[in-house]
Amino acid sequence: MSSDGLEGFEVNEDHEGRDDAPQAAETGSTANTDDALTDSERERIRAEEIRSEEERKYREEVRQEVRREASSGSTWARVLAMLKLEPGISEEIAADPNGTRQGLIVFVVGNAAASIWLLPIILITVPIGLLVTAIYAGLLCLLSRLFSNDVPPYPNWFRTLLFTSAPSALGIIPFIGGVVGGIYVLVLQVVAIRDLARITTGAAVVVWLVVVLLPLMLVVAAAMALGAAAILEFLPQILNR
Repeated sequence: MSSDGLEGFEVNEDHEGRDDAPQAAETGSTANTDDALTDSERERIRAEEIRSEEERKYREEVRQEVRREASSGSTWARVLAMLKLEPGISEEIAADPNGTRQGLIVFVVGNAAASIWLLPIILITVPIGLLVTAIYAGLLCLLSRLFSNDVPPYPNWFRTLLFTSAPSALGIIPFIGGVVGGIYVLVLQVVAIRDLARITTGAAVVVWLVVVLLPLMLVVAAAMALGAAAILEFLPQILNR
């Protein structure tokens, strides 16, 4: 082969070597970039996990602090706070497991005072009242979910409703005591629904109306059905006369 051919061949090889070098550099750079992006992504995910864990710990500390503060409240102080419609009292009672025992005392004393003029019926009104309150709390817990996704569990509703019965003690006053006490209880229940479910006052009123009117509507419907059955049973005899 001639010297010119060899020189051309060497030149071509030189050019090919130069072309391959940038490609290798680009490949290495891409790989390093991918690794860098992956590391960055991992760091971001790790930071988010740490932040989520810190937020979880913070929420748990807040819950524990609420429980400690709630457990320190006396029965009488809570009754006064409930009667004064102090902000946060419903949540405080609801968050304290000891509130159930306190609420039972409030309920029994209130109903006993309301029935003081008919003392023997206390043995009937108190158990029936507790049963009605238990059912009422369950209905409120369920229906409130139509307006809110942050509804506390059933025990929270039950113990809070027990405290809302405190104005029933006004029934000891003849004639007007029962009426005033009943209206007062209604107001406290609406406020408790609003605060526990974290909804508006209007939505709380709707929940209260549905819970109160639904049993009445069922009773009326049952009475109408029984009346219609009785009429149909005696209708032939009436027509034959």
